[in-house]
Amino acid sequence: EQVIYYSRLDSFSNDYLIQDYSLKKIVNLVIRDNMNLFFSKHIRFTFKNEDISVLTDSKWLRFILNQIITNSLKYTPENGEISISLTDTRKETTLSIKDTGIGIPKVDLARVFEKGFTGNNGRQFNQNATGLGLYLANQLSHKLGHKLSIDSSVNKGTMVTITFPKLAYYNDEMGNILR
Repeated sequence: EQVIYYSRLDSFSNDYLIQDYSLKKIVNLVIRDNMNLFFSKHIRFTFKNEDISVLTDSKWLRFILNQIITNSLKYTPENGEISISLTDTRKETTLSIKDTGIGIPKVDLARVFEKGFTGNNGRQFNQNATGLGLYLANQLSHKLGHKLSIDSSVNKGTMVTITFPKLAYYNDEMGNILR
């Protein structure tokens, strides 16, 4: 699947539709797709805050979220937790995915979005790490006008945040959406 999405990066502009989408609906689809792994590893999932709609492409955002959730599931030990929270301000909406996994060493953190980079954890704990998942997620986020960021502490977990900027020319001075 990653190879297919990688090959489509250059022709991305031919295959997306930006609309208002419910983040909760997209998140729920990704969680459902990964439900077997949640159950088999006894990983708890929580979704915090009310639903928020953002301008995005549903298919591509679903792929991005799947890469992040899959990584969280790979690197979170049994009986861990993955939580998603949403925050909305006048200027942006953020979706944060936090896990209680093994974390990423600070020395690797700056390189996690590089193509092919698996880091120490990818080499040590996961034989199937390709170094393409976060690279693709980051590239697609940029193409959609979103921003991907990551923070992590070894043995405490990782938090990946997707920021959806609000388009100023669609809002008035108070941040209200103009219709």
